Amino acid sequence: MYRDRGFHPLHIGDTLRGEQPTDPELLVFDKIGHGTTSTVWLCRNALDNVWCAVKVVSARDSRLRKLRGIAKKQYPPELRALIELKDMDTRKTHVVTPTNHFWIEGPNGRHLCLTMPLLGPSIRYAIEKTNNLPLAKELLFQVAKGIAFLRSCHICH
Repeated sequence: MYRDRGFHPLHIGDTLRGEQPTDPELLVFDKIGHGTTSTVWLCRNALDNVWCAVKVVSARDSRLRKLRGIAKKQYPPELRALIELKDMDTRKTHVVTPTNHFWIEGPNGRHLCLTMPLLGPSIRYAIEKTNNLPLAKELLFQVAKGIAFLRSCHICH
């Protein structure tokens, strides 16, 4: 999906800079994930050397949309969730919220970027590499608790 309104073409060694002067400058070190609507990159903030994950949403899924034909704007789902959760203490909910967001313009359109704290390996990696079923059960239990919390906030994934 590296085409018009698709993914933003990033490469290891690139620098991500938002449109605003106050946006962070992030050095790209590795691709750590992808899905149908975004790619996720291991980055380091050039200013304070803090590591983070950056989710770069496809241009199509970053668009502001009209709400059922009404002229009112609707934010992309990830940004709506961020706005919904920004004043909540999510530390005990098994939900990680973005620490920042910014926009970049690229050859495939305008993209929403969400910076997140860097966590551990994926559940799939933990299961396949460690073959530790109790660990897998605990991780999946935490995921279920996170989803239950989001549903209680009327946010679904």
